[in-house]
Amino acid sequence: MIIDFIETDEQWHNGIALEEYNGKYSIVRAYRAKDENVYVKWGYPQKGKNPIEKAIPWKVELGDELQAAEILNNFFRLIGEKKPESFAHTQNDEDPPF
Repeated sequence: MIIDFIETDEQWHNGIALEEYNGKYSIVRAYRAKDENVYVKWGYPQKGKNPIEKAIPWKVELGDELQAAEILNNFFRLIGEKKPESFAHTQNDEDPPF
């Protein structure tokens, strides 16, 4: 189940989504279709030099709710350490709300 979607490409409506499935959270490649629904992108990864026969969703598994929150918080901290001066003046320095 897709929890939320962030569009990163306005021309093609591509982005990332936070997905929960069987208690595990993942970041997945996704897109918003003309019907306004968000769909996960699927692909054929390679095994050796050839693609495998079965498509899988393009995702990064984050773990259960607590693990996912910890991983995402770590990324926010990393980004916060490198934020440009203009960003620092528009955001407060509080931790993200999760």
